[in-house]
Formats: sequence, structure tokens, C-alpha cells
Amino acid sequence: MRPAPILLALAAVVAACQISTKPLPFQFTMQVNRTSATTADTIGVLIDATGGRLINMTVDFGDGEADAFPTGGARSAQALFPHKYTAPGDFKIKATVTDGNEGDRSDSLVVHIQ
Repeated sequence: MRPAPILLALAAVVAACQISTKPLPFQFTMQVNRTSATTADTIGVLIDATGGRLINMTVDFGDGEADAFPTGGARSAQALFPHKYTAPGDFKIKATVTDGNEGDRSDSLVVHIQ
């Protein structure tokens, strides 16, 4: 009978893999794959966030279009929002992340579409 070493090894692995529920600091970054493009190009807005209870990520593309990604209370999340502009101009992209513990945080930047 040798099942004891397997059980001890399994118990050691379970003890080492404890899940933390401690909130992470609420912060996020927003990046775009390009700040200058044409109407034929797709702009990609990447949001990377951490927090205590992330609820939602939204992007307002500045041309009347917006998109959202529900994060379901996660402690970290990443989402890519692709968008194609149909007219030339300068557009202010605004990203907002909502944390259930800390509220909203926003950042913005301008893209030039030819």
C-alpha cells in the first residue's frame, strides 16, 4: 500500500495554491495601436486594469460610438476595443474603468484620422 506519498504530495500542492482575495491597487492603462490613421484603418484601444472589484470598462471613441466590456467583479482584466472611423478629423478617445470599491477612473487621448 503506497497511496500515502501521493496524498502527502497532493496536500502540499493544495496548501501552496491558496487563493488571495485581497484587493489589488486600483489602476489602469490605456494604449492605442496608432494615434494617426485613415478611415480604412482600424484603431485598437487596449485597456489593462487591476482593482478590488472591477465592474466595467468603457471606451468612448469621440465620434458618437462607444463600447463596453463587463468585468464581473474581477481583480484584473484586459480588453481590446477595435474601432474604424468613417470620417476624417481629430477624435478624443476616453476610457473609463469602474471599480465597485473605488469608483471610476478615466483617461483620454486624441487620434488623428485622415
